[in-house]
Amino acid sequence: MDGQGQYITLIGMGVQTALYLLGGYGLVIRAGTTQKVGSDHLAKEVKDLKDDMKQLAEVVTKIAVTNERLDNISTRITMQDKRIEELSRGVGWKIQERHTVNGEY
Repeated sequence: MDGQGQYITLIGMGVQTALYLLGGYGLVIRAGTTQKVGSDHLAKEVKDLKDDMKQLAEVVTKIAVTNERLDNISTRITMQDKRIEELSRGVGWKIQERHTVNGEY
């Protein structure tokens, strides 16, 4: 090989190395941009999930309060039924002494 061919080969290898490095740099920049966009998207998804969880917590709380109220109403109705049943059997009547009439007609 003559001297001129060696320089052309050397210049070609230098250009090839520069292109390789620029391509790698481009990939790093692209990956950083993609990762940033991906992390922004992920952050939005997490925020949406948090909002959904807050709404779910509110719904669960309302259901729990409603169930507690229904349980209380059920207990009250059961007690009323028991009192009515006792009264129908004569238990629980308040008896007062009558001074003139003894309850007979």
